Amino acid sequence: MAPGRYAMDFVSDREDTPKVLVDVPAGYVAGGGGSKFANDGEDGFRHFDAWTVATVATDPCGDTEWVDPGPGVDDLVEALRALPVWESTPPREQTIDGHDGVYLELNVPAQVPAECGGQPSSWRDVAGSSQGVGEGKTQRLWIADVDGHRLMLVAGYFPGPEGPTPEQVDEMTRMAEGATFVDAATQIAP
Repeated sequence: MAPGRYAMDFVSDREDTPKVLVDVPAGYVAGGGGSKFANDGEDGFRHFDAWTVATVATDPCGDTEWVDPGPGVDDLVEALRALPVWESTPPREQTIDGHDGVYLELNVPAQVPAECGGQPSSWRDVAGSSQGVGEGKTQRLWIADVDGHRLMLVAGYFPGPEGPTPEQVDEMTRMAEGATFVDAATQIAP
């Protein structure tokens, strides 16, 4: 896809859920029903997603219960930080497009318990879709309250020599921090 400003949808059961506009640089392809961009395969794997989190795993390995973390940004942050196996940075306040929110990172260790099968569980949206993760993956999360909607932007990648360059990681940060939210009914020109 050509570099440019693109609209992303959030999977939600509410018709009034905003869309997010993101400046996407060269080297990405669209996917995930309009809620994901991934690199085009030319270099280190990375993706940028739009999420509405409905439930969080109580145990990232093996059988788990999926629970509603509560309605607020802080509720979701606390639930994600409480996940065993994941390593979390301290959350810090962050404003995106004038909306109050939080930034944090969730990192999967290079080796996880065998019962995780290499893929610890994390969160699901209302459709039951979950974020794919793997050993050694970093998930940068921006979670904001946008007019009563708890919305999350995710930049995921595997750091290291086979991963994206620091400049490519910075690109994803700029995608999130430069995002703007628009009303669900807003018509977006193709």
